[in-house]
Amino acid sequence: MNYCPICLNDSLSLNSRGLVEIVINGKKMDAGRFIFNVGKDTQDEILENFRDKMEEFFRWYGNFQNKDPISSVEIVSSDFNCEHGCRIDLTFKGSVIDLLIPRKYLHEVLQELCNDFDLKLDI
Repeated sequence: MNYCPICLNDSLSLNSRGLVEIVINGKKMDAGRFIFNVGKDTQDEILENFRDKMEEFFRWYGNFQNKDPISSVEIVSSDFNCEHGCRIDLTFKGSVIDLLIPRKYLHEVLQELCNDFDLKLDI
C-alpha cells in the first residue's frame, strides 16, 4: 500500500494488471514499457520482462555520445486505485519498486547492466 495523493490515506494499491514505464536519468524510450498481469504471469515472468526492458534501455543509452552516470531510476505505473474510491488523476505515476519489482533485484540488475554497458552507477 502507498499513500493516495487525493485523500492522503495509506489506501493506494497497484492494480493486478497494467503498464509499467521505465525512466532513467529523466529519459525514456518509446518502447521502455512493459505490461504486467499478476493474475496470469508468475513473478519470475514479470521480472524477466522487466530485465529485458532494462537491457533494451541500457543498450539504447549506451550508444549516446555523452553518457551521464545513472543517477535516477523511476519504475512507475499509473495503474493504481484507492480503496476509498478516490478518483486518481490520469497523469499520476506511482512507483512500483517493492510492489512489483523488489528493490534488491532492481539494484542487482542496475549493477549488472552498468558493468555490461560500461556505465557508471551513481545512486
